Amino acid sequence: TAIAQVLDSLNLAYTVSDVLTEAMMQYRAVLICNGTYQTSVSITDAEVDLLEDYMNQGGNVYRESFYRWDGIGTLTRLFGIDAVNLSSPQAFSMVYGLDNAGFAGLAMEHVATVSIMLNRLIGMYPTAFPVLRTNLGDDAYAAVAYDALQYRSIGSVVEFGALAPDDFQ
Repeated sequence: TAIAQVLDSLNLAYTVSDVLTEAMMQYRAVLICNGTYQTSVSITDAEVDLLEDYMNQGGNVYRESFYRWDGIGTLTRLFGIDAVNLSSPQAFSMVYGLDNAGFAGLAMEHVATVSIMLNRLIGMYPTAFPVLRTNLGDDAYAAVAYDALQYRSIGSVVEFGALAPDDFQ
């Protein structure tokens, strides 16, 4: 995957798992790739509980998923994310970094088979803020970072592997 290629290029050790287990407690950060659009994989309620324990003990998490950013339940609360539904699905082709988050100047082509947004992500708390947006508009937020007291997180509707490979060189 694209994330594994980046971690390998940085000589970072990592473990890949299809499920969230207690083993993640030994890591400073966890990257969760739930997939997007037609390939989404659900997180079980038990995994959400385990993830909450991990984060409350100082674990940092990146999660990409097209689903479950609706502002309802533990998962969205942990990431400090709410969502505003769009009136209809909208196609996008570019992802841009926002100036407020150290992502200024990033501009990446999104080359997924299906590149649509059903909602835009917004921060639920004062320390949750957008870091990426799409070409659908200045407020078409696609990723939100959250600086909680015990942990940091980023939640995204953009699949890392769908960003044009040349953008990472």
